[in-house]
Amino acid sequence: MALASAISTIRSHPVWRYFAGATAIFILSLMFRSLDQTSCTMTGGIGTHFLWHVLNAMVLGILLMGAVKAMPPGPASDQKEK
Repeated sequence: MALASAISTIRSHPVWRYFAGATAIFILSLMFRSLDQTSCTMTGGIGTHFLWHVLNAMVLGILLMGAVKAMPPGPASDQKEK
């Protein structure tokens, strides 16, 4: 994902901000996942695993928004039926 972010930035692709933001959030989610085992014992079982899931959902949402933004405009669905 970092490579896609770098390539889209170099090429000035319109969705480079989505890639860059998703990459930064994914790095943060990996950090929380790595700290989960240690933090679980320190917090009485709560840990940070839930943050892994929440942040990964955010990553998927941001990448989906970027994909939709990058889609070329197509014909309206009601025109296909005619």
